[in-house]
Amino acid sequence: GPSGETYIATCLRLEDGGYAAIGGKAVHPEMGPANIDLMALRITSEGNVDWVRTYGGSEYDVGIGITGSSSGKLLVTGATRSSDGDVTNYMGLGDGWLLELAPNGDLLTQRTLGGEFDDQLSDGMQTSDGNIVVTGYYSYELMSFGSLQPTTRVIVEKLTPNGQSIWRHDYGGTMGDYGWLIRQTPDGGYLLFANAYSNNGDVTGFGGTVDAWLLRLDAQGELLWQRTFGGWEMDGPSDIQ
Repeated sequence: GPSGETYIATCLRLEDGGYAAIGGKAVHPEMGPANIDLMALRITSEGNVDWVRTYGGSEYDVGIGITGSSSGKLLVTGATRSSDGDVTNYMGLGDGWLLELAPNGDLLTQRTLGGEFDDQLSDGMQTSDGNIVVTGYYSYELMSFGSLQPTTRVIVEKLTPNGQSIWRHDYGGTMGDYGWLIRQTPDGGYLLFANAYSNNGDVTGFGGTVDAWLLRLDAQGELLWQRTFGGWEMDGPSDIQ
């Protein structure tokens, strides 16, 4: 796309040697302000663009993570602020958005997750039992300085293929924490990489400002151990394997 109009957040290598990517694309409607649609594209092994598709409504919609499934479908995680277009069951301010795409880019299913405050899904994957696990952050009202204030906590939620919640856990403290990457371990548990802004709650060893935060979870999402990395400036995760 034109410079400044599109961007790629994540790229995925496919079994056929091609690639799928996710991000966002600016939209300039004839009436109303500009907004962003979630954008997905598929590239052949030779580097040719197979297809480019956009999804969303009239507000801000963005893709952050993409992964494959055993059926060849693509699972996309992101965030939406739209209550129209492809988005249904919008809950308010910003919702985590989970989409399932066919190999040709057709939108098969979509589901909003979170609540009435600002929420986001950053990563997801198909689990070994055929379900889906996602991470990101949901906002909750917590007591801060004598009053209830919305703050973000790391979430991990396990869902059935049709989007029904199996279990959900949140982790963190009272200063705002974001989940970014999740991987399943051979024993059925999970490694979760996050940003920690808190120095209380589940966070210990906080270095200051923002820390990279690694959490080890069991198969039911219970926290087994956690560790922070970094110093007194800003530190964060990029990838985990």
